[in-house]
Amino acid sequence: MKRLLLLSSGNPCRAVVAEALCKKYLNDKDGLSIVGAGENRSEKVSESALRMLEDEGIDSSQLEPRTLNDVEDDSFDLIITLCDHFKENCPIFPDATKTVHMDFPILTEEEGSCEVLFNKIKEKLIPFLNKELA
Repeated sequence: MKRLLLLSSGNPCRAVVAEALCKKYLNDKDGLSIVGAGENRSEKVSESALRMLEDEGIDSSQLEPRTLNDVEDDSFDLIITLCDHFKENCPIFPDATKTVHMDFPILTEEEGSCEVLFNKIKEKLIPFLNKELA
């Protein structure tokens, strides 16, 4: 089984959204485990993100932000960093075979912020992973 970690700094919501969208759009990849985590714990996922996930047909009732502490003892085949912070400060996961740095916007409650994040993930991350995991 291949294991993918989607890692975000400060805003675990970005990782939660990326995880949910990847699970939906990469569901045909047999044996793929996808985990999203952030540097800091957030009590809940952004309300605007939850609404957009529901609009995408994704059940958000089980989504919760995870932190690096929750996954630090796990092993991953591929790590995708979702922000520039981790381009310079990516934690070391000894078993990871590859780390790829991408930069996605921080999700805020400003109107349109969530839509920009969703579109960037679908336009940039999903195609990259489809090619990478083929």
